[in-house]
Amino acid sequence: MAQDMRTCERKIAKCNSGPRRRPDLDACKDATDFCDSATYDLLEEKGTSLYDVRASTDKEDQYFKVKPGPINEFLNKINVQTALGVSKEFVSSNREVLDAFDKFTTYDTTRFVVDLLDGGIKVALRDQGGIWRIGEPSIASCYDGAELAACTENELARQALPLS
Repeated sequence: MAQDMRTCERKIAKCNSGPRRRPDLDACKDATDFCDSATYDLLEEKGTSLYDVRASTDKEDQYFKVKPGPINEFLNKINVQTALGVSKEFVSSNREVLDAFDKFTTYDTTRFVVDLLDGGIKVALRDQGGIWRIGEPSIASCYDGAELAACTENELARQALPLS
């Protein structure tokens, strides 16, 4: 595992060409494929959830305070869409979007996000599917006065989303 993580770090470094430079997309794809496999395979072997490392596979919901049910049904409720300010139908997966995004998952986009935040874009950050952050606490930060809020499911439900 340790050797795989060192290899993963080297592959990610090859993907990143430096701040504000274009990524080497072939190297990024290679890094994503290798790092995902190294991480996911280990978790699957141990029977650990890919979405919540506190839980075993298929037992993730024991830690959730808000249980909205099937996500497609929940996010397509009129009151939820109104609260979120959206009108399009939510679909849980789109292969074309995933393939376009997947090339950049190991590319460091921090500088671009900081520029958006410094420009006054308000962001609610919710990171639950990111297993690359195993062991890290939730982080809430501010950049030059721009607001960045880390939201738990409970806070989202209480502050923004009517769950009925």
